[in-house]
Amino acid sequence: MSNNANAGKEKFKSKIGGQAVIEGVMMRGIDKMSMANRLPNGEIDIDIWEIKGGKNQAWYRKTPFVRGIFNFVTSMLDGYKCISRSVDKQMTDDAEEEEEPTKFEKWLEEKQGDKLMPVVSGISMVIGVAVALFLFMWVPSAVIKLAENIAGAEFNAVVKNIIEGLLKIAIFVGYTALTSLMPDMKRLYEYHGAEHKTIACYEAETELTPENVKKFVEDYNKMIDELNNKYNETQYKDYGVLTKSQENGMTKEQIEKWNEKAKSGLLYHDQTIGKIIAFLWIISYIRNRSRFATTGHRH
Repeated sequence: MSNNANAGKEKFKSKIGGQAVIEGVMMRGIDKMSMANRLPNGEIDIDIWEIKGGKNQAWYRKTPFVRGIFNFVTSMLDGYKCISRSVDKQMTDDAEEEEEPTKFEKWLEEKQGDKLMPVVSGISMVIGVAVALFLFMWVPSAVIKLAENIAGAEFNAVVKNIIEGLLKIAIFVGYTALTSLMPDMKRLYEYHGAEHKTIACYEAETELTPENVKKFVEDYNKMIDELNNKYNETQYKDYGVLTKSQENGMTKEQIEKWNEKAKSGLLYHDQTIGKIIAFLWIISYIRNRSRFATTGHRH
């Protein structure tokens, strides 16, 4: 297909999303879900199942404002179920025979039986939400209050938002960097990166092969470079928008040079751009720690 044909073609946007699970990925479409896992023996196990309701979802799953809450909870529950299933797939008879359960584990198994895993998953989810609220809401607020007490003055709303945004980015980057030092979490992040790049490859209507998926790393790098250039672009505060009377006294070349400087630095140290750069940096950091994600080979 020629470049002209590609340029005139509307970009395909997939309605498929997913997440990383233990030794694999889960993908969710409109009416079906699937999960692929690398088993301990090296084989790839694939499950596909129908989504209850599918395209004919209840009204509260489609109504603006309300649907976000229900879809968020549903996504979390589906994610935990898939992670639990992926953990089960990694359990072999040899591993179960080698590890003798403790008295506490035996007691839990006796009391809860098949309900044990949902209970553990539920508790984990509650703890996870509580930790997230603590780190990303309470900690930034407490740090700002502490800084105000030290400074002896209350910061204005703009300063508070900047400090809070920087703190959240720092916490997120630090949390991701530290957890990626754990082998299991590092592996999970690798699959997460692979899932994102696979969706990008699919939306580009390119054949899904490891080689093609790898190419989309270059798009991430180009995006980071462009955002960095805009974020740090020189700002000329003395060059505003020209009026018609000002343009009348200038040559075409002078007007072009003036407008070029006036447009420069419009996104200089923009808070939103800064957050996007930090997020993309995390993706690059995880990718550079290991090349597993798009090759499918073990280290």
